[in-house]
Amino acid sequence: ADLPCRVVASCHLSRFVPRLEALARRLVAHDTAWAKLAVPADSPRHLATLLAIQDEHPGRLAVVPTGRLSEAGRVMAAARGSPLTYGAARLGDPGHPDQPAVEKLHHVHNVSSLPPDTRFYGVTGRPVAHSLSPAFHNAIFRGIAQGARLVPLEVDALGDLMASAEDLRLDGLAVTHPFKHDAVELAHSVLPGARATSAGNTMVRTPAGWQTRNTDWKAACDLFPRLLAAWLRGRRAGIPSADWAADLVESCAKTGGKPRTKR
Repeated sequence: ADLPCRVVASCHLSRFVPRLEALARRLVAHDTAWAKLAVPADSPRHLATLLAIQDEHPGRLAVVPTGRLSEAGRVMAAARGSPLTYGAARLGDPGHPDQPAVEKLHHVHNVSSLPPDTRFYGVTGRPVAHSLSPAFHNAIFRGIAQGARLVPLEVDALGDLMASAEDLRLDGLAVTHPFKHDAVELAHSVLPGARATSAGNTMVRTPAGWQTRNTDWKAACDLFPRLLAAWLRGRRAGIPSADWAADLVESCAKTGGKPRTKR
């Protein structure tokens, strides 16, 4: 039986090279249904360049980022008009080290239903492939019908990512190791929790620039008295200075997580 088919102009590069814009125009000029350009994106600047090329040829060119930022890049390219987004058919068998799974692209990022004005958030650190943040936050974005996605962004330097934020349509970052101190140093403004701990786990773009926050300390202060109180109830007799610890628990409870202790 005859099978329907399309002729595709395809180019795969093993490294990021100059003059990619000219190469993309040559591919699109072929008399084919559409063209595909696969290029490693191992830095925010590389990814920003590839997404700018995708912006120039929506519907005609499929930019397929490979490399370190392949998962985020393929989701971002899909929101800019790429006619093709693909990944590994089997979750545990990528076939290529940086190939995201099709199941992840669909069920975590929902690449088939990305509006063209999608805004992005990132979880950034080194490494971040293990993070559950994209699945958790994207489920919330879908639940409230917000056109946004959170993607993993493993980079060498937080400053490099911030420098390309506008080109990547990034509105915020969840920051993890080893960039929590950098998040404070590089921000235009720092909220008190992040200033007091010299560490930030959340960055938000504001009209005045990047703002760094720390949500960990409040969660820890809320949780610690309850955990310690439960532990003391079960083992109080065997703990040295248990009275001091009990006073600390009571003090935290009364002061909203700011212990007052006596000498």
